[in-house]
Amino acid sequence: MSGNGETSLYDLKKLEEIKTIVENSKIFKDYRIQTSGNLFCEQEKLNLFSGWLKEITVVSSNALEDKKFFG
Repeated sequence: MSGNGETSLYDLKKLEEIKTIVENSKIFKDYRIQTSGNLFCEQEKLNLFSGWLKEITVVSSNALEDKKFFG
């Protein structure tokens, strides 16, 4: 799941609705959520999508180090 901007900024109720619709549709074999990291700041949202996390592309908690690494 991705979108324009940070997907996890939607309120928890809306994210629960979206997740239920996507999983109940049975049109996907695998699920993942794209986030810039905001998801990790809200425990309830992180719990909701923990099974959808596939990879983390952060090398440092320091944004400047990340930017330098990824160019």
